[in-house]
Formats: sequence, C-alpha cells, structure tokens
Amino acid sequence: MRDMTPDEMRPTRFALSPHARGEPIPRTASAARRIVAKGRRLLEAHRRREERTRGRDGRG
Repeated sequence: MRDMTPDEMRPTRFALSPHARGEPIPRTASAARRIVAKGRRLLEAHRRREERTRGRDGRG
C-alpha cells in the first residue's frame, strides 16, 4: 500500500482532512479506509435517527 505521507513525511491534504475532525492522521491507506467506514456508519445512524424523529412529531 502507498503511504499517506510523501517522502518528506508531511501529511497529504487527504490525510489531514480527518485530523481536522479530531481523528488521528492516517499513515496508510487501510487506516484511511477505516476512518471513511466510521464516517459512513455515523452518517447512516444520523439518517435513521432523523427519519425516526420526523415520523414521530409530524414535521419534515
């Protein structure tokens, strides 16, 4: 796998994006995939929660 940091060991923009949200800077592509999967799970949980809330109070 390709390292997420160039030869001078400074993180790429792609690697810094999760860091801005408080995630650790991924050093490998597999670490970046884990962060992406976590984000997708969080978004899906949010969507389910929103749908449940809209159905309960009649708004939406």
